[in-house]
Amino acid sequence: MPLRDGIQRFLDDMDPTILSRGADYCRSGQVERIDWDKNHVTAEVSGSEEAPYLVELDFSEEGEVEDWSCDCPYEWGPVCKHTVAVLLVIQKEPPERHKKRSRAPKIDIRPLLERAEKSQLAALILEHCQEDLRFQSRVLVELEDSGEQELAAVKALVKTSIRSNTYRGYIEMRGCDRSCADLDDALNLAHRRIKGGQYDRALDITLFILCTVVKLAGEADSSSGSLGWTIDAALETAELATAGLAKSGGGRTEWVKKLLNTVQDPVFDGWDHWRYDLLQRVAVLVDEQNEGEFYAVLDRLSDRLWEECKDLPRYGYGKEDKITRYHVLRSAHGPGVAKAYLEQNLDVDEFRLILVRENMAEKDYANAERLCREKVDKEQPERWQRPSQWQYLLYEIYRGWGQREERIRQARRLALLGEQVRLDPRSVFRYGDVLAAQYREEVYRLCTAVIRKESEQVGNRRGYRALCGLIKSLAGFGGRAEVKEIIAELRQRYPRRPALLDELGRV
Repeated sequence: MPLRDGIQRFLDDMDPTILSRGADYCRSGQVERIDWDKNHVTAEVSGSEEAPYLVELDFSEEGEVEDWSCDCPYEWGPVCKHTVAVLLVIQKEPPERHKKRSRAPKIDIRPLLERAEKSQLAALILEHCQEDLRFQSRVLVELEDSGEQELAAVKALVKTSIRSNTYRGYIEMRGCDRSCADLDDALNLAHRRIKGGQYDRALDITLFILCTVVKLAGEADSSSGSLGWTIDAALETAELATAGLAKSGGGRTEWVKKLLNTVQDPVFDGWDHWRYDLLQRVAVLVDEQNEGEFYAVLDRLSDRLWEECKDLPRYGYGKEDKITRYHVLRSAHGPGVAKAYLEQNLDVDEFRLILVRENMAEKDYANAERLCREKVDKEQPERWQRPSQWQYLLYEIYRGWGQREERIRQARRLALLGEQVRLDPRSVFRYGDVLAAQYREEVYRLCTAVIRKESEQVGNRRGYRALCGLIKSLAGFGGRAEVKEIIAELRQRYPRRPALLDELGRV
């Protein structure tokens, strides 16, 4: 029981998409072998490669998952689906049964398929499509060219998923996570269409998913964050698809109409920030012929928002509205006209930030410094307040400008402002190269403390590479002796992390 409970606590924090895919691997028997050595587990999981993936796990005496690793190439999160599959198998069966478990024999069905008649295969596929909507979608992805049935299949799958996870008109947290995992799968299909240059089909799928998940925001418990992640993913996918559509030179009229209708859909009522976010991401389709349509929609949205705030005086357009108009203006008339608009609206911090970045790119550091100083001079620093983004930008400006003395002064100001290093010890790596000259021992001590703490929190190769990046930075500050010491310490502390040992060897 302690082992099962410990695994469940670990899985409770899992990305729902990875959890769903790991469960699929567990059900389909792709965990081929599990070996126990006291509290250490070595397992093999079959995947997309010919050779199985190697998963290693360490458990505490209380049954908690202490360490994990997999040699698969997954780099988008701390835990992969292969690791989840092994944990789910262990959770179902006690350790003593795993010791007797032998590697499942691989069955080669290719000869059978090659000998089978086409009608037999078609019957098998049709039967499986009726039982598994995901498989049906996969068949449509591979074989159907028009896109008509593909979108219908996606809608059917999503409808079934939401219905199966709804209880008395409400979707609780785990049901929301499961539905979002199915919506994410549909977005993966849209990404495949984008890679294939089928931007119209990708947009059809994406806009349907976006409207569906925004509607779920008022009907489901999204406290795990999965719903917000799916909305962000849908908005990013819409941005990629419209960018591809714009570059392809295809007709815009139909898609501009469809996108503007989506923005005005009542499903977004109460979620106007997502409305504006979508408009900003698809503004790449704006040109001189259709910009009036975008402004007309923005005017209607602005009027409606002010109508809801009748008791407040109207002071021009709101912040999100201004930012959206900037994107429309830039797409229709180019950066020159858009820059003038930015300079007229410096009350919007996002506009000031864009101008600072543009000035830095153009090596106009004097104007970039002026824009930052105007904000910094109005600040009233407090003891425990973090430095503002304008303070950080000044440091970047002086570095690019070659103003060494100003850069050193700004680095010290950032390190001391609000006791920055105490609030954020990792910030020592940002300024260590200029602080080490005067505060060598303190910088080295802070760096090694951060590296030790980071080593306790990472568990995959991507994290190990980031950790080794910090070690390399420490070496760059002159702390070579400290680097040798911390590498030896990590090798001794984590002898069963082959990926970490490999990355340390590269340092």
